[in-house]
Amino acid sequence: KVIFSSTAAVYGEQEEVPIEESRKLQVKSPYGISKATVESYLQLFKEKHGLEYAILRYANVYGPRQTLEGETGVIAVFTDQMSLMQTSKHLMIQCMVYLMFQQTLRQP
Repeated sequence: KVIFSSTAAVYGEQEEVPIEESRKLQVKSPYGISKATVESYLQLFKEKHGLEYAILRYANVYGPRQTLEGETGVIAVFTDQMSLMQTSKHLMIQCMVYLMFQQTLRQP
């Protein structure tokens, strides 16, 4: 049995989520075309040779080597932004503590 990792990109841009698996494919990107092509070959090999297969259509997969570039980086972008906000929050707290400390030193 073949298990193929595909993508939700085979559905194209969708207004409604979650996307129903029965929805017609509307591929709009080279990445989606490559995945849909393999899916078509799997169906053909099932019909001609009885190949058993399963297709998993992932969306926004995240892993340790995820980059901020490209259409697949949305989760990496979100986590990077959260990290920046957390760092900013820590810097702001440090500044406030420093200013409060300085003000305490100035009081008679």
